[in-house]
Amino acid sequence: MKPQTIQLVQDSWKEVLPSAPKAAELFYQNLFAADPSLQRLFKGDLVQQGKKLMQMIGAAVGKLHDLDSLVPILQGFGQTPRRSWREGSALRNGRGGTAAHARPGARHGIHARL
Repeated sequence: MKPQTIQLVQDSWKEVLPSAPKAAELFYQNLFAADPSLQRLFKGDLVQQGKKLMQMIGAAVGKLHDLDSLVPILQGFGQTPRRSWREGSALRNGRGGTAAHARPGARHGIHARL
């Protein structure tokens, strides 16, 4: 990943952080809209689950400069609950693409709706 791309992602994430609870809420709305059957897999408190999701994303964003340690962590995430690949898809799709494609000053995906 290019240093400029990493910086864009990290800068975008800093802007999302103040709205992290809303971002998590939108994420789960997108996930359940994409596949309503997944909702039954989430028996706990979605607010707490959303906090954990945002912490995980924050940790990943913080490690973008160290892909050698990040990739195995993300691969492990993908190997755990069956829903992981769908969560990743809902996160990427957030209705607008990823921060890596963002233009400076542009607001995309979940970030644009916060």
